[in-house]
Amino acid sequence: MGKYRLSDRRYTDQDMLLNAEEAAEFLRSSRVKIYRLVKSGQLVAHKVGGTYVFYLRDLHAYVRGQLGAGRDARDMDGHELESPKL
Repeated sequence: MGKYRLSDRRYTDQDMLLNAEEAAEFLRSSRVKIYRLVKSGQLVAHKVGGTYVFYLRDLHAYVRGQLGAGRDARDMDGHELESPKL
């Protein structure tokens, strides 16, 4: 088998990793709420060492899931969401 090289894969903005503070900013929420969502299984996170990281695609999936659950386009604090410009 050949070796896997990073250059063999095309990465997109959706592959971007965010820390908990950045994820909270993206969702217009607090880090405490982010950790609660992770603990409840509502938000996918990956632990690297002792730090949670979040793929941007997982944050988008969470928002889409919230919208699909009959909620309007608002963040967890009640602010109207706009589509992110990437």
